Amino acid sequence: MIAAARSAGLRVPEQLRVVCASESGSYETTSPPVTTLSLDPLGITRLAMELLIEVVEGGVPPTPRGAIHPTRLFPRASSLPHRG
Repeated sequence: MIAAARSAGLRVPEQLRVVCASESGSYETTSPPVTTLSLDPLGITRLAMELLIEVVEGGVPPTPRGAIHPTRLFPRASSLPHRG
């Protein structure tokens, strides 16, 4: 994304702010470091398995319901306001 922005003549974060959803630590080492949103795939999998076990053990499909799972934002230079 940053390379494409640069090819288009855009400066990150001055003209374009970049955020991605990823668990990879490699975004800390890009130039500039990229802000990431962790969706916690292990936690979401655990929650999905718990809901599935409820269905299997209960024998009756549950009433549809929402589930909220926390995420974490790791702000880095790619999305911070430009100072200068």
